[in-house]
Amino acid sequence: MIRTTVLLSVALSCLSVHAAPASLQQCAAISDDAQRLNCYDQLAARTLPDSPAAIAPETQPLPAVQPAPGGLAGAPDAPTVMAVEPTAEEKFGLEHKQAVAEDAPETLTLRISKKKKNAYGKWVLTLENGQVWQQTDSTRYNFNHKDGLVVISRGSVGSFFIGQPDRNKRIRAKRVK
Repeated sequence: MIRTTVLLSVALSCLSVHAAPASLQQCAAISDDAQRLNCYDQLAARTLPDSPAAIAPETQPLPAVQPAPGGLAGAPDAPTVMAVEPTAEEKFGLEHKQAVAEDAPETLTLRISKKKKNAYGKWVLTLENGQVWQQTDSTRYNFNHKDGLVVISRGSVGSFFIGQPDRNKRIRAKRVK
């Protein structure tokens, strides 16, 4: 609620800086609908940061608008859509839907530098590259490969499996760090 109030007050202060109230009153006084709409569109174009009118709004007067035959006078072009990076709150819960890079490997073979079981009896593996993986299923498994190698493979729907190169059995896991 506080964040919304702050954003609203910042937006209103920006509007008051870029669009003079007298200009809004001038637009409101126009009786023809098409001309009034065009006047408001031009005021809105002044406040966009990427428009040339935003650089010096005082120096560009509002042009007179003549109605076009068979249509609205000065109908604006398609609106400009600016790409905005979603916030962490907007991304919440969608982490598993992020696109996987095309060059991402399907499997990794790495060496275990540290292995232990957590309080729930599930494996927590620290690998030689610093990644930490934790078992998520309740499958019983022993990591006893002579070289300490594990194979991490990508599953469906964003899941991962950890196994050993010389065994078919594997466990489901997630990356913790």
